[in-house]
Amino acid sequence: MIFKQFYLGKFSIFSNIHGFNNIFVFLEEWYEKVKMFIKYYSLVKEHRIGIKYRNIIIGELNEKEFKETNVNTIKKEFNYKDEKGVFCVKFKYDINPIEKGIILTFIENIYLSFVSNNYFLDMYKSHKQIVYKLSDVIEARSGETGAHVRSVAEIAYIIGESYGLDKERLNILKLASPLHDIGKIGISDAILNKPDRLTDEEFEIMKEHPVIGYNILKDSKWKVFDIAAKIALQHHEKWNGKGYPFGLRGENILLEARIVSIADVFDALTQDRVYRKAWTIDKAIDYINSLKGVDFEPKLVEIFNKNLEKIKKIKSELGLIK
Repeated sequence: MIFKQFYLGKFSIFSNIHGFNNIFVFLEEWYEKVKMFIKYYSLVKEHRIGIKYRNIIIGELNEKEFKETNVNTIKKEFNYKDEKGVFCVKFKYDINPIEKGIILTFIENIYLSFVSNNYFLDMYKSHKQIVYKLSDVIEARSGETGAHVRSVAEIAYIIGESYGLDKERLNILKLASPLHDIGKIGISDAILNKPDRLTDEEFEIMKEHPVIGYNILKDSKWKVFDIAAKIALQHHEKWNGKGYPFGLRGENILLEARIVSIADVFDALTQDRVYRKAWTIDKAIDYINSLKGVDFEPKLVEIFNKNLEKIKKIKSELGLIK
Protein backbone atom coordinates (compact mmCIF):
# COMPACT_ATOMS: atom_id res chain seq x y z
CA MET A 1 0.00 0.00 0.00
CA ILE A 2 1.36 3.42 -1.01
CA PHE A 3 0.24 6.52 0.93
CA LYS A 4 1.07 10.05 -0.17
CA GLN A 5 0.23 12.62 2.49
CA PHE A 6 0.18 16.13 1.05
CA TYR A 7 -1.36 18.18 3.84
CA LEU A 8 -3.31 16.93 6.81
CA GLY A 9 -3.12 19.81 9.29
CA LYS A 10 -4.51 18.50 12.57
CA PHE A 11 -6.06 15.49 10.84
CA SER A 12 -4.29 12.15 10.81
CA ILE A 13 -5.33 9.09 8.85
CA PHE A 14 -4.25 7.00 11.80
CA SER A 15 -6.64 8.67 14.26
CA ASN A 16 -10.05 7.31 15.27
CA ILE A 17 -9.88 4.23 13.06
CA HIS A 18 -12.79 2.01 14.00
CA GLY A 19 -13.74 -0.77 11.54
CA PHE A 20 -15.05 0.11 8.10
CA ASN A 21 -16.79 3.24 9.45
CA ASN A 22 -13.52 5.10 8.98
CA ILE A 23 -13.22 6.35 5.41
CA PHE A 24 -9.51 5.56 5.16
CA VAL A 25 -9.98 1.96 6.21
CA PHE A 26 -12.56 1.71 3.42
CA LEU A 27 -10.29 3.40 0.87
CA GLU A 28 -7.44 0.99 1.61
CA GLU A 29 -9.71 -2.00 1.18
CA TRP A 30 -11.31 -0.57 -1.96
CA TYR A 31 -7.85 -0.15 -3.47
CA GLU A 32 -6.80 -3.72 -2.60
CA LYS A 33 -10.04 -5.32 -3.85
CA VAL A 34 -9.89 -3.58 -7.24
CA LYS A 35 -6.19 -4.35 -7.55
CA MET A 36 -6.92 -8.06 -7.03
CA PHE A 37 -9.90 -8.00 -9.41
CA ILE A 38 -7.86 -6.45 -12.23
CA LYS A 39 -5.04 -8.92 -11.61
CA TYR A 40 -7.35 -11.83 -12.39
CA TYR A 41 -9.52 -10.20 -15.03
CA SER A 42 -7.74 -7.63 -17.17
CA LEU A 43 -5.80 -8.61 -20.27
CA VAL A 44 -3.84 -5.35 -19.97
CA LYS A 45 -1.47 -6.16 -17.14
CA GLU A 46 0.41 -2.85 -17.10
CA HIS A 47 -1.69 -0.40 -15.13
CA ARG A 48 -1.59 1.89 -12.12
CA ILE A 49 -4.31 2.58 -9.55
CA GLY A 50 -4.91 5.53 -7.24
CA ILE A 51 -7.51 7.05 -4.93
CA LYS A 52 -7.49 10.75 -4.06
CA TYR A 53 -9.52 12.02 -1.10
CA ARG A 54 -8.98 15.30 0.70
CA ASN A 55 -5.23 15.86 0.34
CA ILE A 56 -4.29 12.21 0.47
CA ILE A 57 -3.50 9.78 -2.34
CA ILE A 58 -3.51 6.03 -1.91
CA GLY A 59 -1.77 4.11 -4.69
CA GLU A 60 0.68 4.70 -7.50
CA LEU A 61 -0.66 7.85 -9.19
CA ASN A 62 0.47 11.42 -8.63
CA GLU A 63 -1.90 14.35 -8.11
CA LYS A 64 -1.66 15.60 -11.69
CA GLU A 65 -2.65 12.23 -13.15
CA PHE A 66 -6.08 12.35 -11.49
CA LYS A 67 -6.98 15.27 -13.75
CA GLU A 68 -5.80 13.60 -16.97
CA THR A 69 -8.34 11.50 -18.88
CA ASN A 70 -8.04 9.33 -21.99
CA VAL A 71 -9.65 6.19 -23.42
CA ASN A 72 -7.49 3.99 -21.20
CA THR A 73 -8.53 5.71 -17.97
CA ILE A 74 -11.28 4.53 -15.63
CA LYS A 75 -12.63 7.03 -13.11
CA LYS A 76 -15.17 6.79 -10.30
CA GLU A 77 -15.96 10.03 -8.49
CA PHE A 78 -17.45 9.73 -5.01
CA ASN A 79 -18.55 11.86 -2.07
CA TYR A 80 -18.08 11.30 1.64
CA LYS A 81 -19.35 13.83 4.19
CA ASP A 82 -19.67 16.49 1.47
CA GLU A 83 -16.07 16.05 0.33
CA LYS A 84 -15.24 14.78 -3.16
CA GLY A 85 -12.84 12.00 -4.03
CA VAL A 86 -11.89 10.02 -7.12
CA PHE A 87 -10.86 6.42 -7.80
CA CYS A 88 -8.70 6.19 -10.91
CA VAL A 89 -7.17 3.34 -12.95
CA LYS A 90 -4.79 4.12 -15.80
CA PHE A 91 -3.84 1.42 -18.32
CA LYS A 92 -0.71 1.61 -20.44
CA TYR A 93 -2.30 0.02 -23.50
CA ASP A 94 -5.72 0.05 -25.17
CA ILE A 95 -8.49 -1.54 -23.13
CA ASN A 96 -11.67 -2.69 -24.85
CA PRO A 97 -14.99 -1.06 -23.83
CA ILE A 98 -16.49 -4.26 -22.34
CA GLU A 99 -13.47 -4.87 -20.13
CA LYS A 100 -13.48 -1.21 -19.11
CA GLY A 101 -17.18 -1.38 -18.25
CA ILE A 102 -16.79 -4.52 -16.17
CA ILE A 103 -13.93 -3.07 -14.12
CA LEU A 104 -15.91 0.14 -13.52
CA THR A 105 -18.91 -1.93 -12.45
CA PHE A 106 -16.81 -3.79 -9.89
CA ILE A 107 -15.42 -0.50 -8.56
CA GLU A 108 -18.96 0.88 -8.20
CA ASN A 109 -20.24 -2.31 -6.53
CA ILE A 110 -17.72 -2.01 -3.71
CA TYR A 111 -18.57 1.65 -3.20
CA LEU A 112 -22.29 0.85 -3.03
CA SER A 113 -21.60 -1.79 -0.39
CA PHE A 114 -19.69 0.76 1.67
CA VAL A 115 -22.51 3.27 1.33
CA SER A 116 -25.14 0.72 2.37
CA ASN A 117 -23.17 -0.13 5.52
CA ASN A 118 -21.81 3.27 6.43
CA TYR A 119 -24.98 5.27 5.98
CA PHE A 120 -27.37 2.51 7.09
CA LEU A 121 -29.43 2.74 3.91
CA ASP A 122 -32.25 0.31 3.34
CA MET A 123 -30.36 -2.93 2.59
CA TYR A 124 -32.92 -4.23 0.11
CA LYS A 125 -32.71 -1.07 -1.99
CA SER A 126 -28.92 -1.16 -1.91
CA HIS A 127 -28.95 -4.89 -2.67
CA LYS A 128 -30.98 -4.32 -5.84
CA GLN A 129 -28.56 -1.67 -7.06
CA ILE A 130 -25.58 -3.98 -6.62
CA VAL A 131 -27.31 -7.01 -8.16
CA TYR A 132 -28.41 -5.06 -11.23
CA LYS A 133 -24.91 -3.73 -11.77
CA LEU A 134 -23.39 -7.14 -11.22
CA SER A 135 -25.78 -8.44 -13.87
CA ASP A 136 -23.87 -6.38 -16.42
CA VAL A 137 -20.66 -8.16 -15.42
CA ILE A 138 -22.12 -11.63 -15.73
CA GLU A 139 -23.95 -10.96 -18.99
CA ALA A 140 -20.78 -9.59 -20.53
CA ARG A 141 -18.60 -12.51 -19.45
CA SER A 142 -20.72 -15.65 -19.79
CA GLY A 143 -23.95 -17.19 -20.92
CA GLU A 144 -25.52 -16.46 -17.55
CA THR A 145 -28.09 -13.69 -17.30
CA GLY A 146 -28.64 -10.91 -14.83
CA ALA A 147 -31.99 -12.49 -14.03
CA HIS A 148 -30.15 -15.63 -12.87
CA VAL A 149 -28.12 -13.60 -10.37
CA ARG A 150 -31.25 -11.95 -8.99
CA SER A 151 -33.14 -15.23 -8.89
CA VAL A 152 -30.38 -17.02 -6.94
CA ALA A 153 -30.39 -14.20 -4.36
CA GLU A 154 -34.18 -14.34 -3.96
CA ILE A 155 -34.33 -18.15 -3.75
CA ALA A 156 -31.48 -18.22 -1.24
CA TYR A 157 -33.37 -15.71 0.89
CA ILE A 158 -36.55 -17.83 0.81
CA ILE A 159 -34.66 -20.98 1.84
CA GLY A 160 -32.66 -19.17 4.52
CA GLU A 161 -35.78 -17.56 5.99
CA SER A 162 -37.57 -20.92 6.20
CA TYR A 163 -34.43 -22.44 7.77
CA GLY A 164 -34.73 -19.87 10.56
CA LEU A 165 -31.92 -17.40 9.88
CA ASP A 166 -32.32 -14.07 11.64
CA LYS A 167 -33.03 -10.90 9.66
CA GLU A 168 -29.45 -9.59 9.70
CA ARG A 169 -28.03 -12.88 8.49
CA LEU A 170 -30.72 -13.11 5.79
CA ASN A 171 -29.92 -9.63 4.49
CA ILE A 172 -26.23 -10.46 4.35
CA LEU A 173 -27.00 -13.71 2.52
CA LYS A 174 -29.10 -11.85 -0.03
CA LEU A 175 -26.43 -9.21 -0.55
CA ALA A 176 -23.54 -11.68 -0.70
CA SER A 177 -25.04 -14.51 -2.79
CA PRO A 178 -24.90 -12.66 -6.15
CA LEU A 179 -21.11 -12.67 -5.85
CA HIS A 180 -20.86 -16.49 -5.75
CA ASP A 181 -19.52 -16.78 -9.30
CA ILE A 182 -17.42 -13.60 -9.40
CA GLY A 183 -14.35 -15.84 -9.83
CA LYS A 184 -15.46 -16.62 -13.37
CA ILE A 185 -13.90 -13.33 -14.41
CA GLY A 186 -10.59 -15.21 -14.24
CA ILE A 187 -11.72 -17.95 -16.65
CA SER A 188 -11.24 -17.50 -20.40
CA ASP A 189 -14.18 -16.81 -22.71
CA ALA A 190 -13.29 -19.90 -24.72
CA ILE A 191 -14.11 -22.09 -21.72
CA LEU A 192 -16.94 -20.01 -20.24
CA ASN A 193 -18.84 -19.83 -23.50
CA LYS A 194 -17.92 -23.17 -25.06
CA PRO A 195 -21.07 -24.64 -26.67
CA ASP A 196 -19.89 -28.22 -26.20
CA ARG A 197 -19.02 -30.34 -23.20
CA LEU A 198 -15.78 -29.27 -21.49
CA THR A 199 -12.78 -31.56 -21.75
CA ASP A 200 -11.29 -32.88 -18.51
CA GLU A 201 -8.50 -30.34 -18.80
CA GLU A 202 -10.95 -27.47 -19.41
CA PHE A 203 -13.11 -28.55 -16.48
CA GLU A 204 -10.07 -28.49 -14.19
CA ILE A 205 -9.51 -24.87 -15.26
CA MET A 206 -13.19 -24.06 -14.67
CA LYS A 207 -12.88 -25.52 -11.17
CA GLU A 208 -10.42 -22.74 -10.32
CA HIS A 209 -13.16 -20.09 -10.23
CA PRO A 210 -14.16 -20.62 -6.55
CA VAL A 211 -10.61 -19.93 -5.40
CA ILE A 212 -10.29 -16.92 -7.72
CA GLY A 213 -13.54 -15.51 -6.34
CA TYR A 214 -12.37 -16.09 -2.79
CA ASN A 215 -9.06 -14.34 -3.44
CA ILE A 216 -10.88 -11.30 -4.83
CA LEU A 217 -13.26 -10.99 -1.87
CA LYS A 218 -11.25 -12.31 1.10
CA ASP A 219 -9.66 -10.45 4.03
CA SER A 220 -12.48 -7.93 4.21
CA LYS A 221 -13.45 -5.87 7.23
CA TRP A 222 -17.06 -5.96 6.01
CA LYS A 223 -19.24 -8.89 6.95
CA VAL A 224 -20.95 -8.97 3.54
CA PHE A 225 -17.66 -9.49 1.72
CA ASP A 226 -16.43 -11.96 4.32
CA ILE A 227 -19.52 -14.15 3.80
CA ALA A 228 -19.44 -13.59 0.02
CA ALA A 229 -15.83 -14.81 -0.11
CA LYS A 230 -16.73 -18.02 1.75
CA ILE A 231 -19.80 -18.60 -0.43
CA ALA A 232 -17.69 -18.12 -3.57
CA LEU A 233 -15.14 -20.62 -2.26
CA GLN A 234 -17.58 -23.30 -1.08
CA HIS A 235 -20.67 -23.20 -3.30
CA HIS A 236 -19.43 -26.19 -5.35
CA GLU A 237 -18.71 -28.33 -2.28
CA LYS A 238 -21.13 -31.26 -1.82
CA TRP A 239 -22.87 -32.69 1.23
CA ASN A 240 -21.18 -36.10 0.66
CA GLY A 241 -17.69 -34.56 0.46
CA LYS A 242 -17.18 -35.11 -3.28
CA GLY A 243 -17.31 -31.49 -4.35
CA TYR A 244 -14.51 -28.99 -5.02
CA PRO A 245 -12.15 -27.30 -4.37
CA PHE A 246 -11.49 -28.98 -0.98
CA GLY A 247 -13.93 -31.87 -0.71
CA LEU A 248 -15.60 -30.46 2.39
CA ARG A 249 -18.36 -32.62 3.86
CA GLY A 250 -21.69 -31.92 5.58
CA GLU A 251 -21.78 -29.11 8.10
CA ASN A 252 -18.12 -28.31 7.48
CA ILE A 253 -19.52 -26.38 4.52
CA LEU A 254 -20.77 -22.91 5.45
CA LEU A 255 -24.57 -22.90 5.76
CA GLU A 256 -24.89 -19.92 3.41
CA ALA A 257 -22.84 -21.79 0.79
CA ARG A 258 -25.05 -24.87 1.17
CA ILE A 259 -28.12 -22.71 0.59
CA VAL A 260 -26.66 -20.91 -2.43
CA SER A 261 -25.60 -24.25 -3.92
CA ILE A 262 -29.24 -25.41 -4.18
CA ALA A 263 -30.49 -22.02 -5.41
CA ASP A 264 -27.72 -21.80 -8.01
CA VAL A 265 -28.11 -25.31 -9.43
CA PHE A 266 -31.91 -25.16 -9.57
CA ASP A 267 -32.00 -21.76 -11.24
CA ALA A 268 -29.19 -22.54 -13.68
CA LEU A 269 -30.96 -25.70 -14.84
CA THR A 270 -34.11 -23.75 -15.68
CA GLN A 271 -32.31 -21.24 -17.91
CA ASP A 272 -30.77 -21.62 -21.36
CA ARG A 273 -27.00 -22.01 -21.51
CA VAL A 274 -24.67 -22.05 -24.49
CA TYR A 275 -24.21 -25.80 -24.04
CA ARG A 276 -27.89 -26.81 -23.41
CA LYS A 277 -31.50 -25.67 -23.41
CA ALA A 278 -33.35 -24.87 -20.20
CA TRP A 279 -34.97 -27.72 -18.32
CA THR A 280 -38.59 -27.58 -17.25
CA ILE A 281 -39.29 -26.60 -13.65
CA ASP A 282 -40.51 -30.12 -12.80
CA LYS A 283 -37.40 -31.77 -14.26
CA ALA A 284 -35.15 -29.42 -12.29
CA ILE A 285 -37.10 -30.11 -9.07
CA ASP A 286 -36.74 -33.86 -9.60
CA TYR A 287 -33.01 -33.41 -10.14
CA ILE A 288 -32.58 -31.46 -6.88
CA ASN A 289 -34.49 -34.18 -5.01
CA SER A 290 -32.40 -36.95 -6.60
CA LEU A 291 -29.31 -35.37 -5.01
CA LYS A 292 -30.76 -35.08 -1.50
CA GLY A 293 -28.06 -36.26 0.90
CA VAL A 294 -25.59 -36.46 -2.00
CA ASP A 295 -24.89 -32.95 -3.26
CA PHE A 296 -27.31 -31.15 -0.98
CA GLU A 297 -28.15 -31.12 2.74
CA PRO A 298 -31.37 -33.16 3.25
CA LYS A 299 -32.97 -30.53 5.50
CA LEU A 300 -32.39 -27.81 2.90
CA VAL A 301 -33.89 -29.94 0.14
CA GLU A 302 -37.00 -30.43 2.30
CA ILE A 303 -37.21 -26.68 2.85
CA PHE A 304 -36.77 -26.14 -0.89
CA ASN A 305 -39.72 -28.45 -1.58
CA LYS A 306 -41.93 -26.72 1.01
CA ASN A 307 -41.32 -23.35 -0.62
CA LEU A 308 -41.76 -24.29 -4.29
CA GLU A 309 -44.74 -22.01 -4.80
CA LYS A 310 -42.78 -18.99 -3.52
CA ILE A 311 -39.79 -19.98 -5.66
CA LYS A 312 -41.93 -20.40 -8.78
CA LYS A 313 -43.50 -17.00 -8.14
CA ILE A 314 -40.07 -15.37 -7.98
CA LYS A 315 -39.03 -17.00 -11.25
CA SER A 316 -42.30 -15.99 -12.87
CA GLU A 317 -41.85 -12.38 -11.82
CA LEU A 318 -38.35 -12.41 -13.31
CA GLY A 319 -39.62 -13.97 -16.54
CA LEU A 320 -37.73 -17.22 -15.97
CA ILE A 321 -40.53 -19.80 -16.02
CA LYS A 322 -39.93 -22.27 -18.83
